Amino acid sequence: TVYTLMVPTADSALLDKSIAVLSEFAARIRCAPEDLAKERGAVMEELRMSNDSGGRVATAHWKLLLQGCRYENRLPIGLESVIKGVPADTIAAFYRRWYLPHRMAVVVVGDFPDPSAVLSLIQQHLGPAFEEAAAAGLLQLQGGPEVPRVVPDSWQHSEPRFCVFADREAQDSALYLSWKVPSRPTATPAQYLEVMKDILFQACFNSRLYHMSRARDPLFFSASLADESACAAVDMYVLGVVCEDRKTLRALEAVLTELARV
Repeated sequence: TVYTLMVPTADSALLDKSIAVLSEFAARIRCAPEDLAKERGAVMEELRMSNDSGGRVATAHWKLLLQGCRYENRLPIGLESVIKGVPADTIAAFYRRWYLPHRMAVVVVGDFPDPSAVLSLIQQHLGPAFEEAAAAGLLQLQGGPEVPRVVPDSWQHSEPRFCVFADREAQDSALYLSWKVPSRPTATPAQYLEVMKDILFQACFNSRLYHMSRARDPLFFSASLADESACAAVDMYVLGVVCEDRKTLRALEAVLTELARV
């Protein structure tokens, strides 16, 4: 969860107020039943909006990738029955369990005339917020459950998995290829350099795919490679292709040949 506020650096009063707002996000939330009732409709609408052709294709794709773990039958947005009926106490307990100070970070970036003054504002607002929340029993300042970064056994398979999904509302043919890889840390400059190399490769490869799609008789309409996080321990490279109906094998061969070429 990331909260971002864009604030003019020249207005010290507004900066002070913005950091105070961040402290409320961090430790002064209210999870009353009436608040939760207002949010249920918003989440249900998000669930309904995902129930179109593209959303159903994405769900089928994720179920295949997450086969064998709980996400296969319960995507992060949750079940409709839970969205409609979960009590506020359960939401608050989840917050107290996971939203702990030692898991939070505050980053302030800008052309500040006095960076030390900004640091003082952070200490001034977030310190008391955490102390008040701890005194009220809303969170603990230290400890809390730790989640090991392990790859689920069900995600480790020697044979490729595949599925064919048909939807009457689909407007084109598409295929997705995913490769699972261990997540890479970015704690050191050397590790960050490897990530930047990866980003550069994706940009170059996507440029090649774009030029192929602009040919007079293209093998596919569009294609792109991207990386995304599946969980704390697993990242994925996903190659998506949109192509002409009944010519998916031709498009698949084209993108894999180009990938092998580079």
